[in-house]
Amino acid sequence: TGNRDSIKQLLLNDRQDTNRVINLANLGYEYIDTKPDTLMILALQALSLANHIGFEKGKAISLNRVGNAFSSLGNYPKAMEVYLQALQINEKINNLDGKQRNINNIGNIYRLEEDYRQSLGYLFKAKFLAEQVNNNNQILSTTLVNIAINYDSLKIYDSAILYAQQSYDVADKINYSRTLGTSLQQLGHIHFMRNENTLALE
Repeated sequence: TGNRDSIKQLLLNDRQDTNRVINLANLGYEYIDTKPDTLMILALQALSLANHIGFEKGKAISLNRVGNAFSSLGNYPKAMEVYLQALQINEKINNLDGKQRNINNIGNIYRLEEDYRQSLGYLFKAKFLAEQVNNNNQILSTTLVNIAINYDSLKIYDSAILYAQQSYDVADKINYSRTLGTSLQQLGHIHFMRNENTLALE
């Protein structure tokens, strides 16, 4: 809630519509795990404003958040459609950071649909792009844990542990609690599946 409050304060102080688009989209993302309907409303507000002022980067950011909302609501085909729209814009304006986020999210949709091989193809592209973008370690740690989850689902546990540990290390370096928790949970699950119960409990 602290982050939500600070973004709300930024919205109150916005003087530029471009900043307002980004802050609306970011505020929406704060609700991804708890209120995806609120995320959708805020993302659509951001998209409407971005369209109104012709802010291409803002359109892509907003579409990505709309895709996040559809994904959280379990509408994977619609999420995929919107992520692909966002990717098209980010490719047109050559926004590497945005492309990486979109490709990671597309890979995640394939994972949720249990197409693990296709998912890994997109996630490794996302990993490569994340490594080209400075200060993009939050997204890199997310992509790495998504790779680990795929390998876990395929029962390729050595690779799953490798990427979950890499995700944890990156997240730990920047104190990114969201992925720290996910990577630890994933490591615990992999060790459990390998009957390494002491390690799993740790």
